[in-house]
Amino acid sequence: MKWDIFIQRQPLASEMFIKSYEKNRLAHAYLLEGAKGTGKLEAATLLIQGILCLQNNNLEPCFTCTNCVRIEHGNHPDVHIISPEGQSIKKDQIVFLQQEFHKAGVESNQKFYIIEHADRMTNSAANSLLKFLEEPHKGTMAFLLTEQLHRILPTILSRCQHIPFHLIPSHLLLDDLLQAGVHSSLAPLIAQLTNNVDKGVELSQNEWFAQARRIVLKLYEVLKKDPLIAMVSLQEDWMAHFKEKEQLEVGLDLLLLIYKDLFSVHVFGEHAELCYPDFRDKWTADVLQISLQAVTKKQEAVLESKKNIGSNMNTHLLMEQLVLNLQGSRPLYKVIGVRFKKAGKIYYFDPGDLVISLHDYVIVETVRGIEYGKVVIEEKWVDEHDVVLPLKKVTRIADTKDKLSVEENKSASKEAYEICCQKIDQHELDMKLVDVEYTFDRNKVIFYFTADGRVDFRDLVKDLASIFRTRIELRQIGVRDEAKMLGGIGPCGRMLCCSTFLGDFEPVSIKMAKDQNLSLNPSKISGLCGRLMCCLKYENDEYEEAKQLLPDIGEYVTTPQGKGKVVGLNILERLMQIDIPSIERVVEYSLEEMQGAKASSVQATE
Repeated sequence: MKWDIFIQRQPLASEMFIKSYEKNRLAHAYLLEGAKGTGKLEAATLLIQGILCLQNNNLEPCFTCTNCVRIEHGNHPDVHIISPEGQSIKKDQIVFLQQEFHKAGVESNQKFYIIEHADRMTNSAANSLLKFLEEPHKGTMAFLLTEQLHRILPTILSRCQHIPFHLIPSHLLLDDLLQAGVHSSLAPLIAQLTNNVDKGVELSQNEWFAQARRIVLKLYEVLKKDPLIAMVSLQEDWMAHFKEKEQLEVGLDLLLLIYKDLFSVHVFGEHAELCYPDFRDKWTADVLQISLQAVTKKQEAVLESKKNIGSNMNTHLLMEQLVLNLQGSRPLYKVIGVRFKKAGKIYYFDPGDLVISLHDYVIVETVRGIEYGKVVIEEKWVDEHDVVLPLKKVTRIADTKDKLSVEENKSASKEAYEICCQKIDQHELDMKLVDVEYTFDRNKVIFYFTADGRVDFRDLVKDLASIFRTRIELRQIGVRDEAKMLGGIGPCGRMLCCSTFLGDFEPVSIKMAKDQNLSLNPSKISGLCGRLMCCLKYENDEYEEAKQLLPDIGEYVTTPQGKGKVVGLNILERLMQIDIPSIERVVEYSLEEMQGAKASSVQATE
């Protein structure tokens, strides 16, 4: 970039640089702030080239001498450029920069450093740089580049000269793109994505960008169809093409500009200036089927997704949530599943911005207070009907100290169990103590017990409160909960389901045993708790589904060999034994055979 172009594009910034140079009052640090593509890096490079140019042509670089060429290619020994490593600029990068500037210049008595995305510095990196800015070395000049001024520390901002870079007027950029040979159908779109003509021309010739535009337009179309189709398109096309976060940002920008066009057509009609001018007729037809308010909500949904890209949010989840929101589905909530006991109920919590993995331990706030739980369901999106609102957030990820506290609470619970048993005997109460549990913050001790009837334990509570000096809760539980807490080995020889993996108890009835043709002997179908075994529920749905397809015993059906009476059923294998009088024997048919022969008509039971 030359000065005449810089003056035309950024008159205010260029004037500040030129006047400062003419008065020999160039600052030791500049903060160049502006949107992406406004030429911040090019401006910093231009100023450095003008200062170090061997032709010394009053700040106008020649672009041909060795200094100008090396600066342009980023390999001049006295010019250092720092960029984020991953998502941020680390302290080590700033320390390395400080060490470099303690050394004398290799080819001149001046040194320059450019920090791109200065707003992404970690706190330690920013503090290290602050000391560097407070005590600058002679002959050094810094350029801090940022797109988000509000994220720069005030202490750093106060030590730099702030120079704003404004967006290049769209009509000028559009004219330049058209003159550079960019097709008229692409130029308006590219003008919205970059403020740099050279990058715009490069985009117009990029096959990846052309494919990205097609995929975004395809996604817009399938969003009007069935959600399943949209999800398939998302996985097959979108996620395969937009692999990196930078690429995903481009994809979301392209999608956002479609809704910007729809908004413009709604408001300005045929006079609307479009980013996709070759789709004017289609947008005009589409706005007849969508309200202005709906378009605005879709824009908000895309902007929210763009905002979440900067965090460590899973990109697949982000796009799935966006697709559902754009299709007008109910709100979804990002959750993790946390369990507080080995086989307890699973509760949903909002992970917020924390990066939480499966099997991590977390600290959360519940109605009981602060609790320590294990993540058993990793981050996912769920419907609003699957959560209890308001959804509580995860406080933090548990550390070693928290784990030690949990172990101490378990030891204290055993002591509390012994003391409580002694007190129950002293008060001669008709109750059986099952378990004792301290809450994580030790604000409460919960005593679980069983009893045949109501128990007056007021005196017991007073004694326990005087001993433990904390809140006391005595909670009566049923025999199923007792078995869940105590555990044991079931009739099948395995550990009890309720104490190993069941979260909630589901209703179980004697009808389930009848449907499964089980013996109704109580000792055969009852668990250690004395209630019907939970496993009766496991296959019950399969039996119920099969029974709907099969006739009942005693019903008459028409078979390929004549009319007969159903005398037996094998429900799971879909088999039926039919007594056919015409051939004087019982024949076994499968459901498929009966349906294939179209002989499954059922007559009334005699």
